[in-house]
Amino acid sequence: MYAEENQTSFGARLYWTALNEKLTVVAVRNELANQAGQVSRVSVDYNWSDSVEVGLLWADYGSNRNSIFYNFRNNDILQIHLRYNFQI
Repeated sequence: MYAEENQTSFGARLYWTALNEKLTVVAVRNELANQAGQVSRVSVDYNWSDSVEVGLLWADYGSNRNSIFYNFRNNDILQIHLRYNFQI
């Protein structure tokens, strides 16, 4: 195992809606135990109609040089999506 003892980390989450819950913003921040790194994520989704949704997602990974997660520090993403639902 990576850790020889129990360790504590923390996370925070922010959830916000507007425009009669058509717009949703979610932000999450996690600090890994023993200052091994951090993960941040922000997503924005807009329900255009009952069947169409557009959104944006950004995730950021960070790490200290002496962490086992250092090799993954540049795996950040930016994603745009369009979702269409239909019923027959």
